[in-house]
Amino acid sequence: MKFFEVLIFFLVVTLTLSAFITCSNQQTTPKNGIGEISVPSPTAKAFNAIQPKKHPTPYPTITPVPTPTSTPVVTPTQEIEKKLVPLPTPTVTPTPGPPSSYVDEMAKLIYEDGIEANQLRLTSVSRKMWINKSMNCPIPGIYYEPFVSPDYGYIYTIGSDDLEWVYHADSSGNLTINCTKVNQSKDKKLNIFNAYSLEKTNEIYLYRRNQTNDFSLIAEITDKNDISTFLKYLDIFIPITKTSNCKTFFQISFSTDSGNKSFEWLCEENKNIIRGEGLDWDGMDGTAPKQLGNIIGKYLIGNPMPIVPGM
Repeated sequence: MKFFEVLIFFLVVTLTLSAFITCSNQQTTPKNGIGEISVPSPTAKAFNAIQPKKHPTPYPTITPVPTPTSTPVVTPTQEIEKKLVPLPTPTVTPTPGPPSSYVDEMAKLIYEDGIEANQLRLTSVSRKMWINKSMNCPIPGIYYEPFVSPDYGYIYTIGSDDLEWVYHADSSGNLTINCTKVNQSKDKKLNIFNAYSLEKTNEIYLYRRNQTNDFSLIAEITDKNDISTFLKYLDIFIPITKTSNCKTFFQISFSTDSGNKSFEWLCEENKNIIRGEGLDWDGMDGTAPKQLGNIIGKYLIGNPMPIVPGM
C-alpha cells in the first residue's frame, strides 16, 4: 500500500513541474498578431561593383626613451672630506755650499780691485751642469775643450755694499771664471769661422815669409780631419785689439768655394796674434787660440821654425 502512495506522490510532483515549465516558456517568447514569432527582416544593402581599396593604417614608430642616468649628488660632508685631504709635504732642497776656491776669488777682489775685505760676502750659490770648460762664460780668444762627461759645477755670487760679481766654476772649484768681468769687456769680438764662411773650406795652405818679405808656400793641409780640427779652433769669438805693428812670420790661406781667405799669424812679440783684412779688423790684431799652433806645428816638421821667445 505504501508503495502505491509513493508512486502517486512522485507522479503528481512530476506533472506539476512539467506544467510550470510550459507556462514559463509561453510568457517569455513574443509573438505577432497571428500567433507567429516575429522575426525582424534584414535591411537590404546596395551592392557596389567596385569596392574601394582599403589602405592599412601605418603603425607609429616608437622611439625608445633613454634610461635616465642618475647624477650623483655631492653632499656637504663629501665636500668637506675633499677639502680636508692633506697635500704632500714639499721636499726642502738644501742650499749647496760653494767650492772652497771662492775664498781665492775674494782675495783677488781685495788685492787686485781694492775692495774692502769686511764688505765682501757670499750672497748666493747654486749647482749647474756644464758641457765644456767655458761653463757658458767663454773668454774671447780661448778655445775650451769639452768635459769628458758633463760636469755638475757651480754658479755663485760674491757681493759688496754696492757691487756684485757672478762666478761659474767646475765641480772641483779649480776652474773658475769671473763672468761679470768677462761681460764688462769693451773689446771688439770676431768669429773668423762665421764671418768668412770657412765651413766651405776645401784645403788650407801654409806660407812662410822669406828674405824678400814675400810669403812662400811650405805646406798644404788636405786631410779632412785636420781641416775640421783647424776650423774648430777658429769657430770661437776672438778679441780684436789695436795693432802692434809686429812683423808676422806665417800666412794661412783657406781655399773655399767662394775663393781664398788669408790671414797672417804669429810674430816675435805675440805668438798667438792673427791678422786679417776687411770686415771688422779696421787694421787691428786679433788673438788666436793657442791650439792653432799645435796643429800647424806638425806640418812644419823639416822646415826651420823662427825663434820666438816662449815657444
